Amino acid sequence: MTNQKEVEIRYQLRDEAEIVQVRNALSKLHWVPCDPVRQEDFYFCNAALKDAGKTKESPFVLRVRSGGDEARLTYKSFNGATDGSWIEIESSISNPDAMKSILAAIGLAEYVRIIKTRESGHIQDVELNLDHIEGLGSFVEMEVMTNDVEKGRRHLRSIAASLGIPDSQVVTVGYVQLVEDKM
Repeated sequence: MTNQKEVEIRYQLRDEAEIVQVRNALSKLHWVPCDPVRQEDFYFCNAALKDAGKTKESPFVLRVRSGGDEARLTYKSFNGATDGSWIEIESSISNPDAMKSILAAIGLAEYVRIIKTRESGHIQDVELNLDHIEGLGSFVEMEVMTNDVEKGRRHLRSIAASLGIPDSQVVTVGYVQLVEDKM
């Protein structure tokens, strides 16, 4: 296991014209996305925190993601991460429904469900996603694995600038918190 952290930045796109602008800029950077995939993300935390309405205090979450031909279980740890990064461990799973039952059996509770259509591709070492989140809108999400969080963040911001997306459109919270805030 490495000490790398995932650094992620997302930008909310304002309208269809901006989505077209970003797609055109991505094409010039030779970004070739996969076919759009509908993904369902189920987030789990300690059931006691959910019951107390304190899900934002959870030091970790587990996500079951299914979409396309694959399903994955992801552990995300927020313990001590004050720089916008977190530790992430991920593995393929063959039966997402069984995994959700296992998580419930060990005292975790589903607290957020996110449904999105995602187009994913790479620019250099960066995974770049065009996401449409049901109930939230469209976003560009970029992530890079790095040992140097600040260097990773600068790298992602420079790609966003090359796409014509201003820093003023950075969304400083994740999709989970955006959905929680609308609940």
